[in-house]
Amino acid sequence: MIDDRTANSQFKKYLSTYEIIDSGKRVILDINDIRRHSRELCEFILCDPERFIPMAEHEVKRPLGFKGALGTHFCTPRTIKSSYLQKMVCCEGIVTSVSHVRPKLRTSVHYDEIKNQFFEKEYRDGTMIERMPITDTTYPTNFEGRTLIPEYGLSTYKDFQTIVLQEMPENAPAGQLPRSLDCVCHEDLADSVKPGDRIKVYGIYKTLHGLSHEVPSKFKTVIVINSIERIKIDEVEYGNEESDIEKFLLLTESPLKFKSIAPTIFGHDNIKIALALQMVGG
Repeated sequence: MIDDRTANSQFKKYLSTYEIIDSGKRVILDINDIRRHSRELCEFILCDPERFIPMAEHEVKRPLGFKGALGTHFCTPRTIKSSYLQKMVCCEGIVTSVSHVRPKLRTSVHYDEIKNQFFEKEYRDGTMIERMPITDTTYPTNFEGRTLIPEYGLSTYKDFQTIVLQEMPENAPAGQLPRSLDCVCHEDLADSVKPGDRIKVYGIYKTLHGLSHEVPSKFKTVIVINSIERIKIDEVEYGNEESDIEKFLLLTESPLKFKSIAPTIFGHDNIKIALALQMVGG
């Protein structure tokens, strides 16, 4: 696999050769174009995205997203395995639930009245794709015995939302329940889907284990999403063949057209007419 310097130079050549998709706050890179440009760079992105994404975002000055065919890195909530951990994946499913969009504290600012100074602290957790290590979540309230006043207006935040992606019912094996997977959305991707949407999510399959030095026996795993693509359902086309039209015309001329509704019930012609009009009235 190529190193960071080679990947950076190849990515700069890619930016000058191919047209990138600018979707406002996020730049979308087509993995198919990257594969045509350099297979080594494509393999580097798929196998070690946590090294590539911070470097690439520094070049384009905006968050990155991906689209296209990921090959063997395509999966579903049932087929995703531990071999995909820390790698780029494309997962397909249906959204079953979404959380509220909440602000996540990025940088807190505090004021020291005695020294007339401002202090700030950055916060990083396992769902952020950065080169810097994870920080603790301790919120500073004093420094060297002096009380610090939090400045909420000067602090910075980012939108945060979690969604549950479930295996599509038609793809689940017969007699088995569909499986689900938690996904994390940040910034512009938050509040972009709703329950019932069929989507493909592109992101990094990560483990969340905090700052504990002990290795747990089980990890909580999520997909940190960098791009969402909706799946279009093919619309059903209804035929209008001449034979069908002729059958409808013959039915309208039949004196039994309304009595054929609920034939086991005698009478109630007006109710049957109302039911017929309700069924075909649209």
